[in-house]
Amino acid sequence: MSNNDTFPAIVFCFVILITFNEFLNPILQDFLAVDWKRIGIIFGAVVGILILAFFTIRNIILKKKVKEGYIPYSNPEPEENEERLIEEVEEPEERVIEQPVHRVVNIRVDETKGFFKKSEITDDEVTYLKNKGYIESTHMSIVTKSMERYLLKPASNESPSHFFLIQDICNYIKKFTDKVWTYNTVKPDIVFIDKRGRKVAIEVETGKVLKYKPERLPQKVKHMTENYDDWFFVVTDGNLVREYKNYGKTYEKRSITKILSNLVSGTN
Repeated sequence: MSNNDTFPAIVFCFVILITFNEFLNPILQDFLAVDWKRIGIIFGAVVGILILAFFTIRNIILKKKVKEGYIPYSNPEPEENEERLIEEVEEPEERVIEQPVHRVVNIRVDETKGFFKKSEITDDEVTYLKNKGYIESTHMSIVTKSMERYLLKPASNESPSHFFLIQDICNYIKKFTDKVWTYNTVKPDIVFIDKRGRKVAIEVETGKVLKYKPERLPQKVKHMTENYDDWFFVVTDGNLVREYKNYGKTYEKRSITKILSNLVSGTN
């Protein structure tokens, strides 16, 4: 209760006491001298008046507060829609923290191979190979004649297209003989033994040597002529066939399977 609300009540009590002062004085004298029964009646009356005055003052103060908007006069029961809102309050959502699931990963690829068709290995193996330095690129095989994705690991000084064609040709020859070798030195890119027992060399060309270091081509030709029974170029681009033919036998990659088949299997 604030000081502004208490002050009127105190004033009212003093007024009551002053009003009943003259009445109480003779009564108190009689109380001391006369009848105790009468005193008890008077005392009860006074207490009753004071209690009545207290509740009267309290009701006046409460009504004043209600009128001024401080507190509600009554405590009404909650309305039906309020009860429904209380009932519909959802419990706090329980948070579930998922623990990481550790799974077993089986890697069945040999990272030293350097050449994989993406469709033939798992996603885990693709990730594994890329972590080992492999690159993913698209190429057309001499066998399927369609573009597919491969995982390759060429040497730092070798283009993916050059590396892919060497490996693709080598894999085809291995279907007929295991006497096939690849080199990344001054030797030819591929060397194999054909069905007649001859040592045959293949030089895969992308056109870079012809464009940037044409003086190396006569050296390659001389080396292969002196050290192998047969040799030829395989170019990655059909437009290069005419220029490389000036140095020796040249085939475009799209027709190389027929040439190789004649050399290692004897079929036409």
